[in-house]
Amino acid sequence: MIRQVDEFREKLLGPGVPPAEALGFINGWIIKHIMETDSRIGIFAKNRYPSHTTTTQQETTPMTQLEWTDVLAIGLPAIDKQHTRLFAISNDLLNAIAQDEGKSALKEIFDQLKDYTQYHFKAEEAYMEKIGYPELSSHAAEHALLLVRVNTLWRLLQNGELISPDGVSLFINDWIVEHIMEKDVLIGKYAKSNA
Repeated sequence: MIRQVDEFREKLLGPGVPPAEALGFINGWIIKHIMETDSRIGIFAKNRYPSHTTTTQQETTPMTQLEWTDVLAIGLPAIDKQHTRLFAISNDLLNAIAQDEGKSALKEIFDQLKDYTQYHFKAEEAYMEKIGYPELSSHAAEHALLLVRVNTLWRLLQNGELISPDGVSLFINDWIVEHIMEKDVLIGKYAKSNA
């Protein structure tokens, strides 16, 4: 994993950039992205999905949960099982935010999500290495960026920022569903074609 992060850092910033400087750059970029782009998700969600958005902090309508379907299965049972667990934890987080369960409940669930995400990424990367997956480096770099985004979202929650449950839902959908459908599915295809 460290080798992949080093390769990603060099591709992003050039050779010889110290790790602390690279992480500072990435973290700054992610925070800027969240503040400039992701913060608009709540407005986007309200306009595009009015039946699912928050009207006031006290008055909310039911939010759409993430649903695991067979379309998301990549054909690798161990990884598919981990993906379903990520869906379940994500839905717990969305429910906790929507029901305003408080900071300690959010921390507990978000810690589960972060921990399980790290476990899943390590397991997935170990599997990719085992089968000689040619896109391991870029896939691991994407995992690293997703973890930075997750940690940034956690800091926003920790600091008491007002975060729309629907904004978090769209972020998690982008993070989990799109990553599975666009990137992880390729691991399954590669494994099957090289079995």
